[in-house]
Amino acid sequence: MAKTHLLETEDCADAVTDLRDGGGLVLQVTPRKGEDGFARSWLWRYRFKGRDREIGLGPLDRVSLTSARYLVEKYRADWLDKGLDPKVERGEAPSGARLRADQAVHGGAASGRLPGHEGA
Repeated sequence: MAKTHLLETEDCADAVTDLRDGGGLVLQVTPRKGEDGFARSWLWRYRFKGRDREIGLGPLDRVSLTSARYLVEKYRADWLDKGLDPKVERGEAPSGARLRADQAVHGGAASGRLPGHEGA
C-alpha cells in the first residue's frame, strides 16, 4: 500500500478514500470530524446474486493486511463459493434476511423457530 502519501494531501481531507488491494479488499480512510487524523478500516466488497455487498473486517490498528487478506479468502471459500451470502452467515444482515436464509436452509429448526411455536 504505497499510496499512504495520498492521505497527507488536502485533497482527501474531507472525503472518504478507498485504497484497493485487490479481490474486493479495500482500506477505507475516513476523515474524523472535529479531530485530527483519519479512521482506517478494512472492508470486503463482493457481489452476491447480482447485488453489491460489503462486510467490515475491522480497523487497521487491530487487523493487519495479512489478516484482512486471510479473512477475505476464508469467507470466499467457506461461504461465497458455496452459494451462501457471507454477510448473512456472519449475522450482519437484517434479521428478516437472516430468518429467510435460515428457513431456506434448515426449515427454521436451526434458529429454534419451529412452526406453531412462535412466541413460546
